[in-house]
Amino acid sequence: MVGARLLASERTSSRPARRESGWSWSRSPLWLGALALTISTLGLPDSASAKKKQEKPVVTYTGLSVRSDGSVEFRVELSKSAVVVAKEKGKHAQFLIEGATVARRTNTFPLEAEFFCVNLVKAKLDKGKQGVFVNLELRDASAVTFKVEAAPSGSVLEFTIPPTAEPAKCK
Repeated sequence: MVGARLLASERTSSRPARRESGWSWSRSPLWLGALALTISTLGLPDSASAKKKQEKPVVTYTGLSVRSDGSVEFRVELSKSAVVVAKEKGKHAQFLIEGATVARRTNTFPLEAEFFCVNLVKAKLDKGKQGVFVNLELRDASAVTFKVEAAPSGSVLEFTIPPTAEPAKCK
């Protein structure tokens, strides 16, 4: 046999030679292909179709802009539309994007804005069981408004934060 090593005990016996290592049917790509074909003919969902059914909106930071009047626009992009629930309490505003997820770890880092002399101090995306929480920390308690707009890549969630009551407070 070419390429096969025989064990010392098998050299003297009448049994056929056995390989120590090498190719086997259990590790064959053909065997795995036959198994995949069997699963697909049984009507079980493959992983690609299961992922499409469970696709969640993905949230990413897209921008922060300071207007001339001191108000701030903070935007996040969604891969598809989702329900947004607002909860404001004093200097903290929290918005839940239901059923969403954050794909990149860098989008969970806080966006520090305290050095801009504006009402927004920090914005952060947090993953939770219900979805993604957009947490906004403000200098002064004020009402944050938001709107969801359609975009070519899905939708854009835009928050508008009014200016601080005392602009000299941040200097």
